[in-house]
Amino acid sequence: MLVFFAAITSAFSLLEVVVCYVSETFHMSRKKTTLLVTLAVFILGLASDLSPNILADVRIFNLHVFEFLDQLASKIMLPTSGLLLALFFSFVLGKKAVALLFADPTWHFYRGTFGFCIRFLAPLFIGILLLMGLGEF
Repeated sequence: MLVFFAAITSAFSLLEVVVCYVSETFHMSRKKTTLLVTLAVFILGLASDLSPNILADVRIFNLHVFEFLDQLASKIMLPTSGLLLALFFSFVLGKKAVALLFADPTWHFYRGTFGFCIRFLAPLFIGILLLMGLGEF
């Protein structure tokens, strides 16, 4: 029962971002938007839920539906979002964001190190992981 409530509260926080975006973009009420987004997530989630049963014979790239969604999320979507986040932080937000993170003078050494890592090392290694994931896909 405790795990159920933990899952539900986590789902609320994940849905909140999408509900806020959709309601502001399409000028819909929050109640209607919440119902539509929850229904859409439920329908999309049925694919992974039904993959060992009804969709057991369905294959995408020679993988079962659940395996395909798992591979897509872990090997493609996660590295891609990490790469985009690192590039956004380093090139769009830039040095001002790093300076705000390490405003305390005792952290001055880490300001340059973090800036170098987030600008050069993180995209390089995340890109390598992404290419390795694409090769296994």
